[in-house]
Amino acid sequence: MKEGDSITIFSHDLSGNCLGRALVFADCLKSAYSVRIVGPLRRGREIWRVARGYNDEVIQSVTFHRIPFHNYTVRAMIDGLRCEWIIAVKPYPSSFGAALLAKKRYGAKVLLDLDDDEIALLAYQKSFKHKYFHLNPNKLLGVQRLLPQIGKADALTTASLTLNRRYGGVLFPHMRDPNFFDLDVDREELRSRLGLPKDKFVVSHLGSFRSYKGLEKAVEAVRILNDTDVLLLYTAEEDKLPSCTFVKRIPEFPFLELPAMLKASDFAVFPSIPHPVALAQLPAKIIDAMMAGVPFLASRNENIAHVVQDEDLLFNVDATPEEIAERIAYFKAHPDLRQMKSLALRARASTEFTLSAGLRALQKIFGKHVSGPEAV
Repeated sequence: MKEGDSITIFSHDLSGNCLGRALVFADCLKSAYSVRIVGPLRRGREIWRVARGYNDEVIQSVTFHRIPFHNYTVRAMIDGLRCEWIIAVKPYPSSFGAALLAKKRYGAKVLLDLDDDEIALLAYQKSFKHKYFHLNPNKLLGVQRLLPQIGKADALTTASLTLNRRYGGVLFPHMRDPNFFDLDVDREELRSRLGLPKDKFVVSHLGSFRSYKGLEKAVEAVRILNDTDVLLLYTAEEDKLPSCTFVKRIPEFPFLELPAMLKASDFAVFPSIPHPVALAQLPAKIIDAMMAGVPFLASRNENIAHVVQDEDLLFNVDATPEEIAERIAYFKAHPDLRQMKSLALRARASTEFTLSAGLRALQKIFGKHVSGPEAV
């Protein structure tokens, strides 16, 4: 495969945050190849709000159809497809299933990417309780049917070490452009623009709201801290917590605003709980914080520990809010330590998790079939 050739990325739902992983691949590849992301949108839905305005030109939607008309969705995705490689993000009928059909029909090679324990995730979402569950191909039954067919993919990537140990393939974490996170803007000016107090020690808990990400534990830690200078910032579309003076909610914001949100923060906290979904994930916000040079504390699991490689920034998943509060207070009281960690995190991310590193890894995959675990 040569530079300039076309690569198509299939995402099973352009209105959901799964589009974020597809955009990681597009970002890595677009400097060398002609790239597009193709996937279904349900009637009345729009592109995932976080991604709007970011790489819009590479995203192409088709109409989503339920069973028994889902074949119309797949046909719209693959008809006239002319590319050597398809990257299927997640093992869903509207991504991996469509890619396997394109492989059979056109001879395209398929790279399957796994970034979640999908069975655990669908169980967490209780998708089986939806009244149209049996008519949506991209639910539990569809994934259970496709997971045994992973071997039909020509190559496999996984976002986390846990998934890599389980399925093999190439370990391919979330990749970012370091330049995207370089903002030459005064923090006070940023906070004023974002509606944040200038005189607070802002601790961020950003990302999609999910109970297994441990927001309640973070809130309890800040409450125990009992420091009027500390403000916990979290993202959600509606209030998930009782109103209190030390917590501020902001709605989900476009990815283009992420560098500003991180630069406006003094610290971040990721106290995920030992849930099957969390244990298999590598949160993208870990890489984002590293790229932005924002020091943080995170629950220790093998995926986060492998990426961060700094025990000072990790705590046990069963750590109490009191223990987390003590660690936050220590970092708050030592700005020199925060600065040292900031520089180290940025240096590691700018070496290991860049778009150019991702491009090299993918070009290596395109040049050969992969067998066995292999790290980027």
